[in-house]
Amino acid sequence: MKKIFPVLIVTTLLTAVQTARAACDCANRLSPGEAYSHATAVFTGVVKRVETDTLKDQAGQKDQAGQIADNSIAGQLAYVQVEKSYKGVKEGEIVLHQPDDGCTPQFRAGQRWLFYANYQQGSETWVVSGCSRSRAIDFAADDLLYLGRLPQSASQTRISGVVSQYEQNPQQGFSLVKNVAGTKVRIAGQDKTYEATTDKNGVYEVYGPVPGRYTIQVDPPSGFRIRFPIPFGPAILPEGETARVDLMPNSSTGADFVVSSDSTITGRVLDPAGAPIPNICVDLVPSIVTPGHPFRIDDCTKPDGRYELKQVPPGDYIIVVNRSKKPSASEPYPHSFYPGVQARNKATVVTISQGAKLEGYDIRIPRKLPTIVLQGVLSYSDGKPVAQEQVSFKADPDNPNPGWDRDAITLTDDQGRFSLPIIQGSTGTLAGATYLSESKFPDCPEIKKLLDAKHQASVEAQTERVRIDQSTAGLDIRNIKLVFGFAACEKKQ
Repeated sequence: MKKIFPVLIVTTLLTAVQTARAACDCANRLSPGEAYSHATAVFTGVVKRVETDTLKDQAGQKDQAGQIADNSIAGQLAYVQVEKSYKGVKEGEIVLHQPDDGCTPQFRAGQRWLFYANYQQGSETWVVSGCSRSRAIDFAADDLLYLGRLPQSASQTRISGVVSQYEQNPQQGFSLVKNVAGTKVRIAGQDKTYEATTDKNGVYEVYGPVPGRYTIQVDPPSGFRIRFPIPFGPAILPEGETARVDLMPNSSTGADFVVSSDSTITGRVLDPAGAPIPNICVDLVPSIVTPGHPFRIDDCTKPDGRYELKQVPPGDYIIVVNRSKKPSASEPYPHSFYPGVQARNKATVVTISQGAKLEGYDIRIPRKLPTIVLQGVLSYSDGKPVAQEQVSFKADPDNPNPGWDRDAITLTDDQGRFSLPIIQGSTGTLAGATYLSESKFPDCPEIKKLLDAKHQASVEAQTERVRIDQSTAGLDIRNIKLVFGFAACEKKQ
């Protein structure tokens, strides 16, 4: 099955790398060689201090009164002490004017970065773009290797990248664990295949490949799996676990690879009688929760009740059923924990190590909320059935246990029949509903009259609401009739 490129996770990763506060809409990621060529200055340095800055729009646009408009943009001045210069500046201090536009990096005192900076002739200021390869030193191993071999590295073709372990860390969110050394990388071209091994900083590189298209594939270490590649330079969106790149003459290209723990927890969710429960969701929760750090590894059960929690970082966890959902008629099960308890302090803590495959973690839900079924027929005023339309139950607000989701909804079958489970003891109203429009019912004067009366192109029509008041006997309610106040018309096919 073709995998969808994980844009959301890549955006999260790039944001972490660049510390930009919103995703940048960059056409493509630059290679180290491209970034070096495009930048006015390239250097490593330490941010000594930052100040608030107001940048004037250099276009100098006039407003309607003919005055120069104040198109100022709030931002910051970042004073950077240059440590090592690779291009364009000397050692000393450089001041960066960084607009607060949601893409351009905003710095903090004490940060140590590799900077690809550009000089703005109009404003006579320096700026670091959010779409450059500027990044914290911890993320710059590939770039520093290329820069350290100048000028030779700029005179040869080069394919490179970094293999990094990222995990959905319970304390820090999706974050870097380490760059992975000793990983085998295969770079296959039309006429020749190159092999490389990542160094102590997780970097692989090959110098001198002939220009052309290459496929890059990583053999992850034991206990890891490829999460996704991130190609850069002239590249094509990756398919699955490989990256394809185009190498031009006297240029560089490549792909970074993110790997994660190939650890899983599998089991089944069973009802109190031991029967499998389909379509109920299971979450993995850290045994010690850190507020403010999102963590989500989950799965919903298949028809046989099975679930699989994937890419689990090493650690201690609790398995939760129905974590985020209220008990409802479709999932009439309370919040429960492995192996089958309702109190969190009685849940069994599950410990998993790197690459472990934990099986048989079955959860037997301790109890099921009793339900009844509302059955009947939805019809038009002339008695013809209404097929494939909505029937819904709306619970009264004063029902007991306000944390439960007592509302329910279903569709009628081709004969207008419906069968709708609700939690036993619920009181409320039942109604059918449909949307009316001339495009849906093109030859129906009665419906056109209804629309003209509302002065709308489409309206929602409902039947009269039927009151549902239950006794505690818990009996199904049958032969309910829901009727629209207009006759049937032929729908547009």
